[in-house]
Amino acid sequence: MLPTRLELKNFLAYRTPDPILFEGIHLACLCGPNGAGKSSLLDAMTWVLWGKARGRSDDDLIHLGQEEMLVTLEFLQGDTRYRVTRKRRLGGMRKDGSRGAGMTTLDLFGWDTDVRAYKVINEPSVRQTEKKIIDLLHLDYDTFVNSAFVQQGKADAFTTKTPAERKRILAEILGLNQWEMLEERAKKRLQDLNTELSTIQMQLTDMEREIAQEPRIVQEYQLADAQLEDLREKVHDAEDRFMELSGADAEFTAARSEKRAVEHQMEERRRNIAEAEDAIRRSEDRLGHYQTILAEREEIEQGYTRLNEIRETNQALSDTLRAQRDIEQYINELHLQIQQARQQIELEITSAETSIAEAQRTVETGNAISAELENVFGEIYLLEQSENSRDQIQQEISALKEEQAGLGAENKTLHAEMNDIKERLEIIEHTTEALCPLCRQPLDEAHRLHLLDELQQEGKEKGDLHRANAARMKEIRDNIESRQQTIQDITQMVAQLPYLRNKRGSLEQQNRDAELANLRAQEYQGILEKLQIRLAEKDYAHELQSQLEAAQAERDNLGYDRDEHDNVRAMLNELQGYEKRASELESALQSIPLIEDSLREAQDRKNRWQEWLVLDEQRLQEIETTLVELQTRLDEMQRREKLWKQLRTEERNAIEKRTGLKQRLASIDDLRERQKALTQRQLSLGEQRGVYEQLRNAFGKNGIPAMIIEAAIPELEESTNQLLHRMTDGRMSVRFDTQREKKTGGVAETFDIWIGDELGQRDYSLYSGGEAFRVNFALRVAISQLLARRAGAQLRTLFIDEGFGALDDVGRERLVEAITAIQDDFDLVLVITHIDELKEAFPVRLEVEKSPQGSRIRLGL
Repeated sequence: MLPTRLELKNFLAYRTPDPILFEGIHLACLCGPNGAGKSSLLDAMTWVLWGKARGRSDDDLIHLGQEEMLVTLEFLQGDTRYRVTRKRRLGGMRKDGSRGAGMTTLDLFGWDTDVRAYKVINEPSVRQTEKKIIDLLHLDYDTFVNSAFVQQGKADAFTTKTPAERKRILAEILGLNQWEMLEERAKKRLQDLNTELSTIQMQLTDMEREIAQEPRIVQEYQLADAQLEDLREKVHDAEDRFMELSGADAEFTAARSEKRAVEHQMEERRRNIAEAEDAIRRSEDRLGHYQTILAEREEIEQGYTRLNEIRETNQALSDTLRAQRDIEQYINELHLQIQQARQQIELEITSAETSIAEAQRTVETGNAISAELENVFGEIYLLEQSENSRDQIQQEISALKEEQAGLGAENKTLHAEMNDIKERLEIIEHTTEALCPLCRQPLDEAHRLHLLDELQQEGKEKGDLHRANAARMKEIRDNIESRQQTIQDITQMVAQLPYLRNKRGSLEQQNRDAELANLRAQEYQGILEKLQIRLAEKDYAHELQSQLEAAQAERDNLGYDRDEHDNVRAMLNELQGYEKRASELESALQSIPLIEDSLREAQDRKNRWQEWLVLDEQRLQEIETTLVELQTRLDEMQRREKLWKQLRTEERNAIEKRTGLKQRLASIDDLRERQKALTQRQLSLGEQRGVYEQLRNAFGKNGIPAMIIEAAIPELEESTNQLLHRMTDGRMSVRFDTQREKKTGGVAETFDIWIGDELGQRDYSLYSGGEAFRVNFALRVAISQLLARRAGAQLRTLFIDEGFGALDDVGRERLVEAITAIQDDFDLVLVITHIDELKEAFPVRLEVEKSPQGSRIRLGL
């Protein structure tokens, strides 16, 4: 993978810098002050490709105060050009002040040579597109960082370790931890197989125990079968004896039902006799009553005739009274309608007077409006001018906030860098080793003091800048608060504008209303005068008044006499009783013959039912004798039925026992089949266990991983020597020993590094800083190349972020010499440093500069 173009937006310290073009650059220096964002460019490359950047979350990478960021990288893979764009946007704010989940988009483009433009080659999801990028590059994030990056303080991280630690680190770099995962999976599968085999063995043991019971179960089955046949014969005999008496219960039930029926019939006959006696008594009472009425027949007929005559007289007087009331109601209605007509004129007069008064008040109010309307126009003009000035102040606040955000981001970076310097100072101050713990160079007292002074000076510069930024941020906050207060004051005043505008419209409307009201007052005055004349002259309801006079004359001509009517009503009340007595007389004449017939019929029914009751009593005695005989037969039948049911229960139990034994015999046959299948499964699992035991040993540290390391060490040794040959003109070489003889005999595993030069071969620890540094650097680059080759990738780019600040002049020259010696192995070598003295050592410089608008990159030659 060879980067050709990098474009950033709101990524860490960068806002919108110009794109970085890598085409035509072979060896370059990425330089600038600490905290400017040099290493952030490498973070941008790893984030856009793999979504990872030195342990930071995606949202932490967004420039302070911004909502989204974007990184676009164009690169060559082989001869094909690709472009990757990754974008991240912060989630929305929740009610509790926290943010929701953000959103990431990822787009992959390939260069289409036919149309000479990029073409989208995304997968359906971000994760699937990231997988496609890994397959395209043959590199994941960890492999890329361990191969293409030479990070600060890690050039000697391999050579200074013990032999055992060297072997462990090499295994990690080669990604052999996957074999540990495979070993664990093999162990887990072995554990599962052993568990299943143990379960199968227990099941087979249980099956053998059950199958061994078969002879005993056969013997029990034969005995149960014989017992069942004997019980069946007994059940048959008991059933025959029971059936001999099976009709006794039905006969007993029938006799008992007949007894209840006869008893019920006797009760019914007694009730009928009582009812007949009651009917005879009622008929005799009614007959005596009607004979008494018949004795007063002449008096009743005369009184009833007089009653009808008085009724006719009363009806004639009532008709005259009803006619008089109808006329009086009509007269009242005419009076009411005439009064309503007068009231309507009075209401119209009142309405006209009210309208005249209201119009006059409106006219009086309009005279005071003109001056107030002029004042409102003046207030609106002043507030509109203030509203225009508020927009200008808001723009000033936005500019101050943007500057404040830039200073805050810069101070955050400065704080992290000062903490790093503090840690390095503590390491230098407390070290007692002969080698510098930062650069692994010889450390005498003068060099230590030089490093302390340089670090303290660097820390002071960053602290001064941090404090200056903080002071400026406080000044900005004060300015923002002052301007916000001004905006608040203006906003409070401008808030009156809607009220004043509404008031202006209201006053203008009132002025127009006053003019119209004056015209309405004159119109209503004319209407009022006409209504008052009509009321005084009774000029209303003429037809109704004529109808009233005619109705009053008709009422006077009726001649109704109330006293006569009252006397007639009194006589009518006195004679009213003859109405009922005449009705009773007529009823007596009709009912006496019928009552006499009914009395004779009731006496006949009573005699007949008494005769039937005697016959029922005789039948009841016969039934009771029969029931005593049937009870004896019923008791014997129930005893035989109980015996029959008991034997049937024993028969069912015997059938169930025989069936259960038969099923157990059938299940034993099934067990034999299952036993065969489980035995086959046991043999198959045993074979699998053997295979997984071999896999566990092969995946273990003494298996395939050991073979990979043994195969990689010669390749690593050859690559390291090729680099050392160019860096030292063939004077130095390395040799790796992975075994050595024990003093007690045998061979021990090791990983010793031997360095050869004009004086012979010596252990790595015996070499001085310069020679050791060359070995360290050559070995680190060789490991990067080895890791890339094993991943199937071509290592075309090398990024070196090795801390030059901790090296003395000689150390810096050695590192530059080493980089120059290996530059032809790569298409692009990019060295990161903040040391100004090293700029001239590189043909191309990418200079990072800080500014209030974010860091920027400038190309220097």
